[in-house]
Amino acid sequence: MEKPLLSQKILFFISAICCCNLSVEAFQYTIPTALVVENTYNLKPVIGAQILVQQKESDGKYYSYGIYYTDSSGITNLSLNEGKTYTVTTKKVNYYTQIAVLSTDDISRIGKNKFGLSMRPKNCYRIRGKIKRSEPFVGENYLVLQDMKSNKAEKIDINQEGAYYACATCGENYLVIPYLNGEQYKTDTVELHEETCLGKRNPLLELDISIQKASEEPVVEIAEVLKKKYIKGQSKILEKLIFPGKTQSTDDLGKRELNLLSQDLIENPDLVIELRIHTDAKKSERYNWVLSKKRGTVIGGFFENKGVDALQYTLTPVGEAELLNDCGNGKPCSKEEHAVNNRVELKVLAENNNLTE
Repeated sequence: MEKPLLSQKILFFISAICCCNLSVEAFQYTIPTALVVENTYNLKPVIGAQILVQQKESDGKYYSYGIYYTDSSGITNLSLNEGKTYTVTTKKVNYYTQIAVLSTDDISRIGKNKFGLSMRPKNCYRIRGKIKRSEPFVGENYLVLQDMKSNKAEKIDINQEGAYYACATCGENYLVIPYLNGEQYKTDTVELHEETCLGKRNPLLELDISIQKASEEPVVEIAEVLKKKYIKGQSKILEKLIFPGKTQSTDDLGKRELNLLSQDLIENPDLVIELRIHTDAKKSERYNWVLSKKRGTVIGGFFENKGVDALQYTLTPVGEAELLNDCGNGKPCSKEEHAVNNRVELKVLAENNNLTE
């Protein structure tokens, strides 16, 4: 009568071993990775770009790994599996879709890994050249490229060799105003005629600029353009909206931030945003995802009480999936380092407003 019981124990032991072996094989190390997306021509960050990541499996097929969006620095942070190959498809309105392949075979699991991706803008009339002067370039040096029809102005950096690169629009005329080490120099004009664009995807104008002293020309104000509060594709962290530790409530500063945001949404019905709620990596991934969802519920309740149209906002729980530093599970980090990852990120999905900071 004892033998069947012994056999059951042996079978249970063998089953436990098999299960343990399976779980060990299934365990997958992840690698913190930052994808950095830049404009191919002027090397500026591409904000709000959609990044579709697909992972290659043992059957040779690629399967969806996730969809991400770049922040205000043109960066998205994610964790990739060790020893895998990925395709990365980058998309954004008015840019050509780009596809890249990357592998994690030889990447450190503890290092800060970065992959650079570039996107070519559509309808970009490229202007590049050098600023001609005998003195070295010191201090802050840039051009202001101002559309003569709309008066919209853009700041174009000049590097230490005097080179610059800009994107303009075919058929428009521009003022080109150099500022070298804080001093304004003589303004030039550039006419980009329609006929020069025919049959060309991204035409190029080589324009070297000889510096001449300005003769009491008015200074072009670009502050208003640079400080527009909401720009489609823009991403920024709401610094004052903080959920400390593992709490689901914010302080008076956070409530004030939500109140101001509510007013902007109500007064601008064309403004549509996404709020991405992040946590630190303390406790389990499941716990942190649920926590970020609960924080989103708190924000949604605040908006609802203020009368914000639910179609104007999306609340996305992210949890610990997009850490800003290397403070993943089990890493020895300070309270302040973990706090950096507790954040709410705002992304502008649509806008038609003239609000300024």
